[in-house]
Amino acid sequence: MYFKKWPYAIVPEEHANIWADRRLLFSQIKELFENFEQKNSSFIQPLWGYLGAGKTHTLKHFQYALGNKENMVFVYSRFPTQARNFYELYRDGFVQSLNFGLFVKRCSAIWKTLLSDKEEEEAFFWILEHIAHKSYDFAQVVYNFAKLWSASPAEGFRHPYFGLSRMWLQGARLSMRNMKDIGVTKNIKSDEDAVVTIGGILRLMTLKEAYGKVTSVIWMLDDCQALLNKEAIQRGLRRVIDECPRNLLVLISFATTDPEKIRLGLIDELRTVCAPSLLEVPPLNEIEASEFIIDLINNKDFKDPGKDKFYPYTEEAILEIIAQMKNKGIDLLPRCINRCADHLTSEAEKDSIDRIDAEYVKQFFGHKCQSSCPIFSE
Repeated sequence: MYFKKWPYAIVPEEHANIWADRRLLFSQIKELFENFEQKNSSFIQPLWGYLGAGKTHTLKHFQYALGNKENMVFVYSRFPTQARNFYELYRDGFVQSLNFGLFVKRCSAIWKTLLSDKEEEEAFFWILEHIAHKSYDFAQVVYNFAKLWSASPAEGFRHPYFGLSRMWLQGARLSMRNMKDIGVTKNIKSDEDAVVTIGGILRLMTLKEAYGKVTSVIWMLDDCQALLNKEAIQRGLRRVIDECPRNLLVLISFATTDPEKIRLGLIDELRTVCAPSLLEVPPLNEIEASEFIIDLINNKDFKDPGKDKFYPYTEEAILEIIAQMKNKGIDLLPRCINRCADHLTSEAEKDSIDRIDAEYVKQFFGHKCQSSCPIFSE
């Protein structure tokens, strides 16, 4: 076998820790996060690229790379394509992807901090005022989690009120009896309810008192094509920025060939809280595409020690792969490069080729890579 571990992943999440070439894009995203950390003002950053350009991998890589930072909390979710309103985006997107364990720990941490100099009633009303913004139901659920978890995490997790409180937070429809059990007056069922609840979650997660330091939340909302022209959902997103004006970055990605569709599809009030320019995840040029393969196969997760930087190819073979893709009209996108290289290299292994040279690449694209190749069968 050519590699310690097969490098060609069609599913972008599979190798989220890997970053190959694309140095300009990397520096742009890195600068985005650095500027956000310095200024902390909440805003929305649209991101666009062709299908297969690497948008999801870009988001997943930075979530992986920065996910261990103590002052950043990541929420990655795909846009639920059937969502008709902001409540459904909250229920099926945001809250399903929220790190629930971390949220509960933050509830417990703020409760313990408040009890250091306040009575329970005073602590509850502090949460009601400063975190829940007078949403009694959200304050009650935070109180439930804090009390149950602080007493005993293991027992608290098994307590029926803990599960009911979690179901309420996730937008489930509880019966009147169950709502009474956990002390809430109504379910989350409207856009307004969802905006108020997500605002409370974000304030809790970013509050210095909940962790000892200010924390930022990065909400990565992927595949947002269906968001365009859905005004109710866009108004909800705009309200979220109002609810949490600091320490929130919302990255929304779009698969499109025309960025103008994004500008035209976003309502004016949402554009006012968007970054002034769209970030593009562009196709690669021929040099970048070659470097993409070289960087990928030289990652320590895949490379066998002692092999040269081009193995199992010759340098000319890598250049020929890209040239053949161009000749066949295949876009130089990471997903396409992965699929072509995957099919080519798998065939070379079957043929027991010691070293893949340019001539083998030509033969492959000329004869083997036709109807049997996934690239050409789509």
